[in-house]
Amino acid sequence: MPIILPSSLSEARAVVSTMRAKAFARHAVIPEPPEEPLPENCCERGCDHCVFIVYYEAIDAWRREIEQDWRK
Repeated sequence: MPIILPSSLSEARAVVSTMRAKAFARHAVIPEPPEEPLPENCCERGCDHCVFIVYYEAIDAWRREIEQDWRK
């Protein structure tokens, strides 16, 4: 299955919300998600590894780690 990263803050926030809802339904405790970068953290130069891309990758890794723990 291909990795599909969030492509916006709203998508990343939706991932966090979904994972929290799933954890609540399972009566599970999950780690806090990665801290969201502030808009001023981005230089807006179109960097290949923008702070937001790093954040989206971190959100995906956070989600995958939780889901892997649930499969155990």
